[in-house]
Amino acid sequence: MEAIITIIEILAAVGVGVIAGNGAVYGFNHIPAEWFTPDGCEPTEEVLSRDRQRIPSYPWKYIMTASFIIVLIFMAVRDWQYAVPAACAVWLLTELALSCGKYRVMPDQLVVMLFATGFGFIPYHSTWRMIIWGVAAGCISAAVIWLVVRFALKREASPATWHDRNGYISGRHSVEQHKSPLMGINEIAVGGALGLIMGPQGAVAVMVAGVLASGLVTGARALSHKSKKGDVQPVGTYVCAAAIIYIVLHIRIFGF
Repeated sequence: MEAIITIIEILAAVGVGVIAGNGAVYGFNHIPAEWFTPDGCEPTEEVLSRDRQRIPSYPWKYIMTASFIIVLIFMAVRDWQYAVPAACAVWLLTELALSCGKYRVMPDQLVVMLFATGFGFIPYHSTWRMIIWGVAAGCISAAVIWLVVRFALKREASPATWHDRNGYISGRHSVEQHKSPLMGINEIAVGGALGLIMGPQGAVAVMVAGVLASGLVTGARALSHKSKKGDVQPVGTYVCAAAIIYIVLHIRIFGF
């Protein structure tokens, strides 16, 4: 009987993985352009156009599908009840990582959905205090990172806006500048959502890991002359990637 249940879990994980992988690419390519243009800015034709995919279907649909199948099978055979909210969180974090990496924006709608998904993780916290402390720790750590990077780099860390020819620019009315590593206040909200999902220590660990990864990649690209001087990799993308790894592995060493 146990073997049959395991087979059913694997087949279900494969089916959901196919939908999630294809949906990640299709969903990102069909996100309303307004989601990437905060503060009431007008989106450009590049974002509005349906003739150009934001992410090419080939090979990314296959890569995403294979990745989701592997991840979901891994989680389902360990605890399928945990895998349900975890799969939703991983999918949303993937979309947020892509949005941040490509457009330096974390859409409000995706952030709200991620926060709502966090309520599915409440049974996995030891006490209700861990939930409150998790949200607080996530928001505070994200705010500290946001302020430190902003003032350290002496640049405006406002949401990206669009320029007709040059794509996104840093700052609402500025000329084209170096790519900002931050998205704005939504990064703090994402920190709170991660705290709700994985508790205080997990949220802080993921934030630190994201910053370190962003710094390492920035340094490597600078040494290889693949980026302009002053360009910094988007912190949010690496925070989301670290969060995905944490959720998939279901790490309990931090008390989650």
